[in-house]
Amino acid sequence: MPEKITTDPNLAQMPDFASEIYDGLCTAIIAAPNTTNEQAIASLQASETAENDCQRILWQQQLDTNRADEEARRAAEKANELQQLERQREKEEQAWLLKKQEKKEKQKKREKKKLKLNPIICNKTAPMQSIATLSAYAIQQLKLLKYVELHYFTVKGCEEAQ
Repeated sequence: MPEKITTDPNLAQMPDFASEIYDGLCTAIIAAPNTTNEQAIASLQASETAENDCQRILWQQQLDTNRADEEARRAAEKANELQQLERQREKEEQAWLLKKQEKKEKQKKREKKKLKLNPIICNKTAPMQSIATLSAYAIQQLKLLKYVELHYFTVKGCEEAQ
């Protein structure tokens, strides 16, 4: 890869080839037959312009390459971000589905635990048994919050009380 250009060649100024610094170079060019000082300066300016044009082209290519690299990097970051968002969405969706499934399972367990009533038979008559009555002694003891033997609450004890 060519060396990176650090300054913008569009901002470069052409050197003054008529100055004393370039006298030696101009003298060397003038040594060629039929060449004047003005022609030597024009030749140097033309070569400088050609060099600068070449540098400008390389600079623009470098800028384009940098811009393309930056766009590719941003596109890769965006794609990576989208993948992460997609993974996060999938995780959230799986968590939601698990919660939904757990709720259904809990509902099924509640349904199993519910008491089931026996079916109602429409044409059946109600039983004709009398309601058991407790003895007055048992009722009095209950009112006083005292101990009452279980015998008084059985069928036999209620029959004795009648």
